[in-house]
Amino acid sequence: MRAINYENLKDFLLDSGLLPYNAEIISVLRRIDKDGDGVISIHELDDFLTRFNKYDEEIDKADRHLKRMSASKTKTKNGVESDLEFSIRKSPLKSSLTDITN
Repeated sequence: MRAINYENLKDFLLDSGLLPYNAEIISVLRRIDKDGDGVISIHELDDFLTRFNKYDEEIDKADRHLKRMSASKTKTKNGVESDLEFSIRKSPLKSSLTDITN
């Protein structure tokens, strides 16, 4: 059975140019490993990627909606971009999750 364990996940991340802390690797394993055996099976990975793609699509949809809403009003009344617009547009969440799956 092919599975992702701590060592090959760490090797993959290092080969990708990332320097993860041990706690980060463990966190990824715990998040995706549904049966608690310490490895990510192909079924667990498939389930995670399916859920992630749905989440990614919702982020894209919200981003497009926000752009449409703010297309005519990119500035607030005092000329400064709103905190909400800035935080959604600049959020590293989408790009970091996309990096994990590539």
